[in-house]
Amino acid sequence: MNKIIIGIAVLAISLISVFAELKIYEGFDYAAISYPYDLPPNDMAELNGGIGWLENSVWRRSDDRDQCYITSNSLVFASVVTSGNKFSEVGTKGAITRSVESFSATSSDVLWFGALFKLTSTKAGRYAGVYFRNSSYQNQFYFYAPAGSTIKVGGGSATEIDTGINPGTSTRFVIFKLDYTQTTNTASVWVDPADLSSEVALGAPTTQIVGIGGSFASVKFAGSGSNESYYDEVRLGTTLEDAWKTLPRVTPAGTVLIIK
Repeated sequence: MNKIIIGIAVLAISLISVFAELKIYEGFDYAAISYPYDLPPNDMAELNGGIGWLENSVWRRSDDRDQCYITSNSLVFASVVTSGNKFSEVGTKGAITRSVESFSATSSDVLWFGALFKLTSTKAGRYAGVYFRNSSYQNQFYFYAPAGSTIKVGGGSATEIDTGINPGTSTRFVIFKLDYTQTTNTASVWVDPADLSSEVALGAPTTQIVGIGGSFASVKFAGSGSNESYYDEVRLGTTLEDAWKTLPRVTPAGTVLIIK
């Protein structure tokens, strides 16, 4: 019996180690809900799941004029693995933010980021964006998608780069590979890669940007112009699979380790 119990515990520890490379995840696996205009901007207490977030942190609105939703079903793009529902925001010029367990990339670190997003308008002034920030609220890396224009990427000390890709109104998928060295930090960016099975299969990056930051304290989604923008499956990890495939795993209930 003791061997069986120890075996279960070892299996649980092995599962944890396999998926420990996923640093941040938000799949909006919450019940459908609406946060109307007249609620306080911080009243989104149900949105406290995922992993890698600061303990007791939730998504918070910057302005109570913005209306937010958790809506049924995930955004869908190719083979990207999804969970739960999706987040949407309608506002004049709003943002939602959430704090992460702060960490800094060191020399030789490689991180992979992935996110799904969707705009619903092509009118000028509408946009959607995802921003990773440090403790001083400075953008470390981000993508920004203005309706009717083209997706931009930037962050840190880098000069913002135009990908040349129009976000349109369909679901789009963005991947960043973040390489940190002693001399410079580089992000390779892919927009809507067709094959996610390996880095080689991704093909040539859509663009590369030098000078990104590597200090992480919060994540921000921002939209504008009364556009309803959707976000889903935000991941940051150390492998390509973490950017599109990995889901958090839960330790089997009742697992114990007894040694005599």
